[in-house]
Amino acid sequence: MERAAVELPPGRVARNLFVGFGGTLLQRGLAVATTLVLARGLGEENFGIYSYVAAYMTVFTFLADLGVERVVTREAGKFPSEAGDLVGDALLVKGMLCLLSMVAAVLVSQRLGLPPLARDCIFVAALGLPATLERVFRGFLESRFALAHVFGVSLSASVGFFLAALVCVVRSWPLPRLFWLALGIGWGTVAAYAAVARRAFGLRISAGRRPLRLFALLRDSWEVGLFGFLFLLVLRVDQLMLLHLRSASEVGLYSASVRVAETLGLLPEAVVLTLFPLLVRRHTDAPAFRETYRTAYRTMGLLFFPLGISFTCLAPTVLRLLFGSHYVGGSTALALLTWNMFFAYTGVVYLGIFLAEARQRLLLAVSALTVLVNVALNLLWIPRYGAAGAAGATLAANVAGFLSWLVVPSTRPYMTACLAETWKGFLSAAFSLGTVALCLRGEWGRTALALALYFALLGLSGGMRRSDWLAFRTFWVEGLGREKRRRAVSPPT
Repeated sequence: MERAAVELPPGRVARNLFVGFGGTLLQRGLAVATTLVLARGLGEENFGIYSYVAAYMTVFTFLADLGVERVVTREAGKFPSEAGDLVGDALLVKGMLCLLSMVAAVLVSQRLGLPPLARDCIFVAALGLPATLERVFRGFLESRFALAHVFGVSLSASVGFFLAALVCVVRSWPLPRLFWLALGIGWGTVAAYAAVARRAFGLRISAGRRPLRLFALLRDSWEVGLFGFLFLLVLRVDQLMLLHLRSASEVGLYSASVRVAETLGLLPEAVVLTLFPLLVRRHTDAPAFRETYRTAYRTMGLLFFPLGISFTCLAPTVLRLLFGSHYVGGSTALALLTWNMFFAYTGVVYLGIFLAEARQRLLLAVSALTVLVNVALNLLWIPRYGAAGAAGATLAANVAGFLSWLVVPSTRPYMTACLAETWKGFLSAAFSLGTVALCLRGEWGRTALALALYFALLGLSGGMRRSDWLAFRTFWVEGLGREKRRRAVSPPT
């Protein structure tokens, strides 16, 4: 089969990156706003049930997908003339996966001894699994570098769910009604994506011609998909176990802390859009590759440690302002989860390297170990410490995963480079937090003093240099500047 060459207009990739960053930012903001509405309006117990159902359905959503979106994006980009056949086959395969996952989600929930309210919500959420067919159309649109169309639909769905949550809270509707509204929004999203793909790009679907080819392609993508699932499961399994080992209220406290911590991940999500292609492009040039990932480690450390200090000191205030005084009990969990984000900030570098080197199976092995350690520590710590124990288990599990990479000879050089570029920042942050904890009690005063001490110590130790600030130019201005210059000398398309 011949690969079709597709010429992209100058600036298309750069514009796609900007749209991706802006769309992700808006979508994350809507998700946070929806969480705040539900957390304040539902109360700890109902919000805990809602969070449990969302975490529970993560497992079955993965089983209903198995990397279909990634396969469609890749293959429709390679063979654009066969996109209609590919989308049709993908809809057929994913439809079968959705039905199996839907039945499994309901049957498993009946055997877990869950509260009736949780079972009712899971039943409605399971009916929404076939609505994940929208990921097939997303994959097609992504293959056409049409993120503007993707986010046009997905942001509309996010706004719709925010309004649905607001109405449910204001009218004091029962929780299952929110899931019914989400079900309607999900099917509307499928219809909207299908219409955009047909009208904007002339997609004509022809189903059932070569579904066996798609199953063969899924064998290539499930490893990366499973890695992403295991990575997400580390933060979700705690919520599942909290309900069974403690209470729904404890799930609510922990979920509020998770939402805040995950919001801090927006920055590495944005950086990886430019960093990963840069790592791939420079991988064959050893000196340039080494300088790229070492600079990236320093940059991500400089971005993370001030956030870690601030959210450690201000955790009670953040939860009080965002969710209300009832959620202040999750302050310790938020502080621990904030430091867990160190692995998200540095992970965009070393995980990007490992994906560029096609180490998917090693990624799976380490991710599985991380999940096992997390589950074991949850069983020990949740009964005694509740939400704080769950957060501590997550942090410890990710430390274990990080150390595992140091054991493997082929990945050890990248991890030692990570430690070499970030240890000064870590020690400066630890000393600053320890000092202010002994000297001050006010949250804002401790934060200001800790940040001042941190930057002073970092500067004195040589952990922050003028050249570090030029890393932003390497990742953003340089790449996009070339794109602008190319547009200036190229005829309009």
